[in-house]
This record gives sequence, structure tokens and C-alpha cells, in this order.
Amino acid sequence: MISASKCAVALVLLGALTLALPDADAAPPTLSSASLKPGNGNLTVTFDSAVTASSGQIYIASASSSSYSSSTDVLFTVSSLSTTSHTSNLSSSQLALVRGMTTPTLFMNGSAVVNASSETNVAGTIVVTLAKPSLSLAELTEGDGSFTLTFSDDIAVGSGNVDIRDGSVATHDTTTDVRVAASDTTVSNDAMTFTLGEADRQKAISMSDPYVYLPAGAVTAGTGTIQTSFDADSAQVSDTADTTNPALSSANIHEGTG
Repeated sequence: MISASKCAVALVLLGALTLALPDADAAPPTLSSASLKPGNGNLTVTFDSAVTASSGQIYIASASSSSYSSSTDVLFTVSSLSTTSHTSNLSSSQLALVRGMTTPTLFMNGSAVVNASSETNVAGTIVVTLAKPSLSLAELTEGDGSFTLTFSDDIAVGSGNVDIRDGSVATHDTTTDVRVAASDTTVSNDAMTFTLGEADRQKAISMSDPYVYLPAGAVTAGTGTIQTSFDADSAQVSDTADTTNPALSSANIHEGTG
């Protein structure tokens, strides 16, 4: 049987071991990444631990910048919520400034953020990476053949074709598939839309498992020095059935012939 004194010693040793374990947030927080969606200006800055704003500045400037300038650089505001990732939506004027930068870089002055252990950061920089647009959703309205493709960022039309295929088919089949040139589509913000002709509409709604396929470069995001293009991707099509009953629009009779 273990004596009470031995149990007490064991508990003391366990307590000492627990106290010796390092605090995960004891080290100063550092930058992990800075990712910008160049179409809509969504900027996400990630740290190695949960942080909130402190007194120093965080801003985007050209890589050669030595200090913040309100006329050429863009301030980034860390929220009051303690988290590892902080997001801000840049305005159109701020995006215009970023487009004029040579190698947009995020600068973090000392004491810009603080973690749960009251540790503040040391000064650091990280190059801003551009997030490529990705295909989020593909929707078909069966009744009129209208398609809407939704992306992760605001986009512009690139090049290539939009293919609609039945299932996971590797290549385009002119007999069974539907193909629409990207240049024949309409783009607004994060959505690409087009309407199929009747023959193609019938093909699409007859597919048992329709998928949309887009090649690399089918869409782009951003302009100037902060433009990036789409990587090849596909998405299963979500169908909206035609539930509207046909209605008589007009009726005419020719009095002479009946």
C-alpha cells in the first residue's frame, strides 16, 4: 500500500512539473500570412497565436518602404476580437493604392498586436499573396436554361470555354456535352451568368449528374500588379426544377379565315 507521505510527495512533484510547462502564448506573436482577394479587396492577416490590437501600426506598402505614408500606403486594422485571423475589406481607393505598389508587403511595427499572455509583437514584414478565384457554386434553372456560376472573389472574363458534362468526364464530348465560350458570358461582381439555347438546355437537363468544368484562365481577379487568374476547376450543378405551369399569353382569330 502507498503511504500518505509518498502520495503527498508525488502530488508536489506533479505540481512542479505542471508549473514548468511553457505557456503557448508566452512568446511574442508573429505574422503567419497575409492573403488578398484582388477582386473584392478582402484581406486576411493570420498570426501564430490569437491576438488583439495594441498600439503599433500595420500597413501595406511597397517592399522598399521605410515608413508609413498616408498618401501611398494602406493601413490594416486588427479587430478587438482575440483570434489568429483578422479580415478587412479594402475600399476601392485602397485597392487602387495597392495596385500601384511594387511587391505589396505587409509591415507590422512593434507592439501592433498583443496576445493572451500580454506579449506584444516585434516588428516584422511579410509579402502579401494573391488568392486565386475559385468556383464556389454552379446553378441551373431548368425552365429557362439560365446558369449562374459563383466564385470566391469578384471576377472578370478570361479565356477558354465553360463545359457542362454528365459526371466526372475527363474530356469534352461534342455529342453529349454543352460548351459555352467564356467570352459569351456576362460577369457581375462574383457571378458569371449565361443562358443556354433550347437544344443545349435539353442536353443539360437530361444529364443524370451534371458538372461544370472551367479551364485555367477562364476568369481573372484584380487588375494591374495585383491580378491573378483561375486554376482549372469543376463543380456539381445544382438544378432548380421548372415548377411554373404554362399559361396562355394571347389568343387571336382571323375573321376572314376563322
